[in-house]
Amino acid sequence: MTSATMSVFPEREPELVGQTVVAIGGSAGIGLETARRARAEGAEVILTGRDPNRLKQAARELGTQRTAAFDANGAASLEGFFQDLPTPIDT
Repeated sequence: MTSATMSVFPEREPELVGQTVVAIGGSAGIGLETARRARAEGAEVILTGRDPNRLKQAARELGTQRTAAFDANGAASLEGFFQDLPTPIDT
C-alpha cells in the first residue's frame, strides 16, 4: 500500500515577485522587518537610512545590494532619491 502526501495549503506565487520595495529606515526596527517580509515575498529591496555601515550590515542579512544613505527628514535628499528611481512608482 502506498500513500501520497498532499499539502492542505496550495502553493502560491510570492505576492511581490517583480516588484521593488523601498524600505525607508530599513537598517533597523520596523523598517528592517518590513524589508525582510518584502524579500520573503519575492521583492527586490532598496534599503535606506542615515548610517551607511548599518545599511551594509542589513543588506548582507537580507541578501540585497541596493542601499541609499541619506536623512529622510531632509526634503531635498528624499526628493532626490525618489527622482533617481525608475518609474512608475506606486505609493
